[in-house]
Amino acid sequence: MALLAKDAELISEPGERYKYLDLGCCILAYLTETVSGMPFDDYVIKEIMQPIGMTHSGYDLPIAQGYHYFFGRQTELNDVQPRGNAGAALVVTAPSVC
Repeated sequence: MALLAKDAELISEPGERYKYLDLGCCILAYLTETVSGMPFDDYVIKEIMQPIGMTHSGYDLPIAQGYHYFFGRQTELNDVQPRGNAGAALVVTAPSVC
């Protein structure tokens, strides 16, 4: 990860243009893992979500059954829940049940 950022060149001066890139989030996740000594997902759950009561949020929670159309017929989408780059995606939040 650090090697990707090492040779990156700026496309403009900081603050001149906006361009979203997951690399910054991935670097932050890498630094968090390095300093905390724990996987990023575990750190976020333990240090952020749990203290503020986000009990229905996390990374490996069950998600709703998906569907797609294949040759005009609706079929179940049985893909495994994807995993992304740490820090860049895939937090799942479900509504609380009363």
